[in-house]
Amino acid sequence: MRRLFLLTLLCLMLTSPIAAYAQLGDVLTYGSPVSGTLTAEALERRYIFEAAEGDIITARMSAVTQDLDTFVTLLDPNGATILADDDSGGNRNSLLGPVRVSTAGAYMLVASSCCPGSPEPSTGEYTLVIDRVAAQTLAVGSATPFELPVGESIAVFTLDVQGPALVRFDVSGLQGSGNVILTAFDAQNTQRSYDVRSSDPNTLFYPTPPAYAPSSGTFLIAIRRDLSSTTDSTGAPMTGISAGVVTALPIALVPYALGTTQTGTLDDATPSLGYSFTGDTSSLLSLAGSATADSGDFELWLYSPDGNINYSASTAYTDNSAFNIDPLQLGSAGTYAMLVQRTNETGAALTGSSSAFSFTLGGSTVSSLIPGQAITGSVDAVNLERTYRLDGVAGQRLRFTIAPTSDVFAPSLFIQGPELPVGDDSGGNVGAPVFSASMSSATSATFTYEVTLPVTGVYLVRVSNGIFNATGPVAGDFSLLLEAVSG
Repeated sequence: MRRLFLLTLLCLMLTSPIAAYAQLGDVLTYGSPVSGTLTAEALERRYIFEAAEGDIITARMSAVTQDLDTFVTLLDPNGATILADDDSGGNRNSLLGPVRVSTAGAYMLVASSCCPGSPEPSTGEYTLVIDRVAAQTLAVGSATPFELPVGESIAVFTLDVQGPALVRFDVSGLQGSGNVILTAFDAQNTQRSYDVRSSDPNTLFYPTPPAYAPSSGTFLIAIRRDLSSTTDSTGAPMTGISAGVVTALPIALVPYALGTTQTGTLDDATPSLGYSFTGDTSSLLSLAGSATADSGDFELWLYSPDGNINYSASTAYTDNSAFNIDPLQLGSAGTYAMLVQRTNETGAALTGSSSAFSFTLGGSTVSSLIPGQAITGSVDAVNLERTYRLDGVAGQRLRFTIAPTSDVFAPSLFIQGPELPVGDDSGGNVGAPVFSASMSSATSATFTYEVTLPVTGVYLVRVSNGIFNATGPVAGDFSLLLEAVSG
């Protein structure tokens, strides 16, 4: 279907202007609402609009029929999905964007109901409108006012970021009553921050981590009313936020040397600290952290070179104010960022609290699997699995033989590998971003499992017990033999 769409689109581009795109769908123009109907026979409608490079756009799909749960998707000129939205407009209505157009051309909006492919999709009448919005410039460290005069208002800002950098977005000075939602998108239209703030002091939202920009670029920030919340914590109606102030707060990144112990104190003057290091896919690490007994808890966030959050850990959810992750696998090469900040279990205001912390990110202590050498291990209610390192080579075929050495062990094996090349569908999960394969049993018997490794790199082999009781997995012992298979 997509190939047919692309072929038709190419033919139209060679022969006619935007009006000819009506053969693929109705033509939309900025600021002009249209109406439509979804039926059991026509579960989606397509609309074409022309956008210029640099346009910042939003699209709203609102239900006229009460039972319709709207869903809207934006496709680029090549037919690839840029963004989709279900309920951001409140009351099961869709609000897509803002989105920055990187290339001029004919774009498509697909109006449908949630969720595509559902066995019982909702149907009914709707309205759809696409708007081009103007963005204010947000300067790092400067408090910038914004206004939301009506419920559907969106305040949009652009922020130039010099990467690598961590940036926290603070919303304050809210006027009126209600909640606001802040979203931040990087230069590739990938959402990097989503935060909710309320005028009600008794409404708590867990603070989200800052956004990480691995390289320099322009962020797109949007602030809008949260239309899904209509009453405060006392049950009183919320009239809506009409104005406020937003500030982009940079967090300096201090170079961190792997294997060293970092200590510090977080307080009102220093609510968070940032660190950076260079990692690669051959690195298998461990992360340990603790807070002193007489101070508050802290959390650590690890960002990968693509800007995503790779790992997180907190002392707030442990019995001894400490955490330990081993192994910690890096998925790609480049500059990683780490953030430490104060935290607690409820997300309550942390003003006046302090946390004396320490953490170490160093080499993993897990054992390596070597072909031809059998190992033994055990699991229990505390150590639910045992993890081993495997340095694999692309095309290598391996046989895993796992056997119980106690009466209450049923072999379960999970293999996780490096990132796969784009478009590679090797491994146990077709189309997964990383290779994975697994086998699991509930029988105490010997099993063998063969697999061909798709890429060269570090693999993790996890062994667990498939026998459970009322409280969870039971303790058991096993042996594991790895062999290279020829042919």
